[in-house]
Amino acid sequence: MIAVTKTTAKTIAEKLGLSIATVDRALNNRGNVKKETYQRIMDMVDELGYKPNKLASVLSRKMNYKIAIIYPSFGQYFWDQVEVGLNKAIQELTDYGAEFTFFRMHEAEISAQTLIRNIIDQEQYHAIAIAAGEEPLDDVIREATAKGITICTFNQDIQSSSRLFYVGVDYEQAGKLAAELTCKFVGKKGRVAVVGKNDDFQTRTKNQGFLAEVETYPNVSRVGPFSVEEFLSHHEKDSIDGVYVSTSDIFEVAEALHSQKPDTVIICHDLNDEIYHYLNAGVITATITQEPFNQGYLVLTQLFGYLAFEEDIKEQQIIKLEVVMKENAKYYL
Repeated sequence: MIAVTKTTAKTIAEKLGLSIATVDRALNNRGNVKKETYQRIMDMVDELGYKPNKLASVLSRKMNYKIAIIYPSFGQYFWDQVEVGLNKAIQELTDYGAEFTFFRMHEAEISAQTLIRNIIDQEQYHAIAIAAGEEPLDDVIREATAKGITICTFNQDIQSSSRLFYVGVDYEQAGKLAAELTCKFVGKKGRVAVVGKNDDFQTRTKNQGFLAEVETYPNVSRVGPFSVEEFLSHHEKDSIDGVYVSTSDIFEVAEALHSQKPDTVIICHDLNDEIYHYLNAGVITATITQEPFNQGYLVLTQLFGYLAFEEDIKEQQIIKLEVVMKENAKYYL
């Protein structure tokens, strides 16, 4: 007797090297699948004679997965864009037995440790996606994973913890890219300044990457890092050819230099309406975006794929960095 192997969405995914979630979205017309990827899936469906049963696909997921999402309330323009990605993922996953709860926190209201312990004590969540701050969370993450709660991080990692995976930026590389842009825009010679002195992981790591890369340009000298106040009152500010702002303090710097030294090269991060305005006005030279939509979208789709479909997940899923300037900025808003 010849054994007949049943063709499933997993079979198609394995043959095409795609995730089960991607194949499932294509088979059930849930969108967010590239046209060429969709066509490859449909071609394989025809080749294997796969007959999808949409109702069975939904009913087979008898378990409801409850997922908590923790992220800051500050940096609103950036996190609002992340939230668009989160909501897109939720829209796609709700029919598959997934329930999501947002915990948008402010440091002054409650610590992340306390919030995570409160979630653990409720004994109803299967997973937590955490946008980590500076607070040490290794111990509380270990407590969660010991109780069978899956933890992942996004935007900022906690590599030393027992989290499953991270979705976000390589911040050292972001700083190096900023240095390359700054040094090349000033003509590979002159003086550049770093503005951003916050004592948080992102700022420190960006600055480290920037300073290391500047060292590869022998005719470029640097000063800083400065806080905004220190930079604006610096007696040699007028001799600076380029400025890298590694924090969200870009608007004070841009406004001051626009009125005092309009030809200064200015490089920053992220994109919102104000940065867009300064790009179009020729004040900000370039900004580096970090795919906020995908940070939100991927962390939930990857997490749910692991919970519901036991998909393999890379430990680090690094979001690409993109340089945005005046002439392409409109495509990123």
